[in-house]
Amino acid sequence: MTAAATSPRKAIVIASIFTLVGVAFTCALAFWQLERLDWKRGVIEKIETRRTAEPVDLDALHGAMQAGEDLEYARVRLTGHFDHGSEIRIYTSGPQGPGWNLVTRFTTKAREEVFVNRGYVPDALLEEAARPEGTVTVTGLLRPYNRRGTFTPDNDPDANAWYWYEYEAMQTKAYETWEQRNGLILFPYVVEQEPRGDGFPAGGATRIEIPNNHFQYALTWFGLAAALLGVYLVWLRQQLRA
Repeated sequence: MTAAATSPRKAIVIASIFTLVGVAFTCALAFWQLERLDWKRGVIEKIETRRTAEPVDLDALHGAMQAGEDLEYARVRLTGHFDHGSEIRIYTSGPQGPGWNLVTRFTTKAREEVFVNRGYVPDALLEEAARPEGTVTVTGLLRPYNRRGTFTPDNDPDANAWYWYEYEAMQTKAYETWEQRNGLILFPYVVEQEPRGDGFPAGGATRIEIPNNHFQYALTWFGLAAALLGVYLVWLRQQLRA
């Protein structure tokens, strides 16, 4: 067998190996995206189920918390009173421009301590926002502390300018001294109050924006695998004719 005959055969073998590896790799990524699709659908379904469920009291969730369960987006109902002296202002934007989410410490009848995000107030109406006194009932969704974006600024507690839920700093803001705390510990979730109709704070600070593009990604990877295989077959046909 001459060198001229073995050279095309060697090229075909090498190209076949690389094509096989490339197709296997892209198909594996495509199937992984389909698995992610099922997972994301489960997450979205869980959130939708929780946010539309009947609200429960905080004490009904203690067992789940001790078991390490994730309670984000669980719907709760609180009865108690606000302490507006510990109001925290978290910068946000809304339909009337830049403003603040008012986050206020709330003590339930069962002596649970929790921060409630009462919702958006435009900057110009900050002093006119409603600050209810006495016993009130609040319904909202649980959101965790200490979730900060990559480009989120640092909080400035001294200026009462906040950008994210910072547990230790917010607890310090709520209780200036240990004696004032009197052994109380903040509940490890913020309650984001549901929309409350007209007026400010508007409620509804929860933004559920969960992209689900995994099916498109899977199609892209399958398309790349098919294109790679197609190019290889055209090339192989030419080599065999030669």
